[in-house]
Amino acid sequence: MRVLVIAVLGMVLGCSAIRPGQTAGLVLNHDGLRRTYLLHVPKDYNPDTPTPVVLVLHGGFGSGGQARGAYGFDVIADKETFLVVYPDGIGFIRTWNAGTCCGPAAKNGADDVGFITALVDEVAREVNVDRKRVYATGMSNGAMLSHRLACEKADVFAAVAPVSGTLSVEGCTPSRPVPIFQVYGSQDKHVPLEGQRECGFGDVDPQPAVDTARTWRTANACSGPVGVFSDENHVRCETGGTCGAETVMCVVDGGGHDWPGGQPTPRFVNAVCDGDGPQNTDWNASEKIWEFFKAHPLP
Repeated sequence: MRVLVIAVLGMVLGCSAIRPGQTAGLVLNHDGLRRTYLLHVPKDYNPDTPTPVVLVLHGGFGSGGQARGAYGFDVIADKETFLVVYPDGIGFIRTWNAGTCCGPAAKNGADDVGFITALVDEVAREVNVDRKRVYATGMSNGAMLSHRLACEKADVFAAVAPVSGTLSVEGCTPSRPVPIFQVYGSQDKHVPLEGQRECGFGDVDPQPAVDTARTWRTANACSGPVGVFSDENHVRCETGGTCGAETVMCVVDGGGHDWPGGQPTPRFVNAVCDGDGPQNTDWNASEKIWEFFKAHPLP
């Protein structure tokens, strides 16, 4: 069931009249819960043309609206013509059930994989979605959920791009190799690159980024030496070798728990982590992620 709850840009919209260039707030009832999300329709959207969609999953303590304002996907979507969906997690502080993390969503076993999958179907009823070009990205706890979606819903998501979040599920056996573009800060004290203990609010020790990258190289049947994907503005990206699907890991030199090129993570979230690195503002993660996504439709 869908209910239109708000309309951005000052116009009250009917559910069948979300117009190009508008962002609408919608509700999807799933698993007994009222789940909210924002849907941005690009300015050149043509209802007769199947259109790619990117789901952007906020971090813990965030929201769909916060993610929309922080990462700049609307601007890219209007230029490149893709849909953007910004769902909300559950609870007062809004978290996602990515497996062992995080917060009330994980503690209560929220069906976030089911919700996000149902949301893709719901959006496809509202607008013309290219089902071969459905993608997921996210920050921190949202990144963890994007990993889980790739592990469990590889038939739905063509590629994923987690930022500052690692695997939070036991075992990852996707039904096919999944293109993945991972971004981590070398001085992220919330989600460590290697083996340090997490110091944030997650009440969990996340898997180190290097271990998650190794898991994806295995899942995607990578072999041979890693190669350089790109190296610019203090961000070095490497491929996992020869893989069944492109497997990229980017490390922001000195970077902390932030979205490179976006708005900083709220200060109260990062303030608890002494030594968390600064945000890289010279490398736009959202632009790099879209470049990766558009090169990887479902086979």
